[in-house]
Amino acid sequence: MKLPCEIISEPFLAKVRFYAVKYLHKKGLTQTEISDLLKISQGRVSSLLKKQEKNETAIFNTLSKQIGKDIAEILLVKGKDGTAQAIANICKTCKILRISGPTCTLHYSIAPELKNIGCTACTSTTIELIKHDRYHVLTSLSRSIQKVSEINQIEKLIPEIGMQFAYALENAESPLDIAAFPGRIRRHRNKLIFSSPEFGASTHSAKILLLLKKFNPNIKAIISIKTIPNMKFPNIFDISFDTTPVRQITKKLEKSKILTPSIFLGKPALGIEAISYIAADTPDEIIPVMQNLLSEN
Repeated sequence: MKLPCEIISEPFLAKVRFYAVKYLHKKGLTQTEISDLLKISQGRVSSLLKKQEKNETAIFNTLSKQIGKDIAEILLVKGKDGTAQAIANICKTCKILRISGPTCTLHYSIAPELKNIGCTACTSTTIELIKHDRYHVLTSLSRSIQKVSEINQIEKLIPEIGMQFAYALENAESPLDIAAFPGRIRRHRNKLIFSSPEFGASTHSAKILLLLKKFNPNIKAIISIKTIPNMKFPNIFDISFDTTPVRQITKKLEKSKILTPSIFLGKPALGIEAISYIAADTPDEIIPVMQNLLSEN
C-alpha cells in the first residue's frame, strides 16, 4: 500500500529539490552553501548539479520547477529563517495536488479500487473550503461541456488535435488552480468524446488563461476551436497564441482592451493547425459565442 506522499515523492518532491539546487547554483552559491541551506549532503548537491533537466510537459514537472524556484528565492532572501515559509509553500501545493487532481489520478492508476469506492482519504476539514470552490469549478465545467456537445454542427469547431476547455478559480495562480479535460475533447462520428475534468489537466490552456487574467481579471474560462473562414465577433483580436512568441503576444495585449467574451484569432504555421480561442467570465458564456459563429458560417 502506497500513501499519497510516497506517490508524489519522485514526480514532484524530488524535482522540487532538483530545481531549487539548480536555481541556487545559478545565483552563485557554492555547493557547500546550497548543502547548508537545503539541509542535504554536499554529495547530493553535486549529483543533482550533474543531472540534466528533462524537457517534460507533465503538470508535476511544471509545478516542481516553479516551486523549486520559489523556495530558492525565499531562502536566498531570508536564509534559514525562510525555511518554514518554504516548507509551507511545498505543503500547500501538495494539498492542492491531492484534491481531485494529478495525485489522485496517479494513485488511481496504482490502486484502481480507490477510484471505485470514491476515496476521500486526503480530504480534511482544513481544506474543505478549497475543495468547495474546486467542486464548483468542476461541476460548472462538466455541465457546460454537455451543452457544448448539444450545439448543432459543433464538429465544425473541433480542431484536428482536439478541443480543450478550461475554467479557473477566482484567484488562480498556477495550472493547479485551473480545471480542464485530460487528453482533450475529441470527435468520433459527430459525437464529442471526453473524460471528467481535473485540475492541472492542461498546462497550455492554463498558461493562456493566466496571461489573459493579467489584462482582465474577470476572464476565467477559455476554449480552443478550429479557426474557420470569416470569423466575425464584436471583440475579436488578431492574436495567435500557438504560433506567436509570448513576448509579442504580451505587447499586443498591452495595447488592447480585452473585454469578455472575446475571440483570439489563431493562424496556421508549418505543421501547426490554426486554432482560435474564446475567452469569457464563465464556461456558459462561451456557448452562445460558438453558436453565433456556426450560424454565420
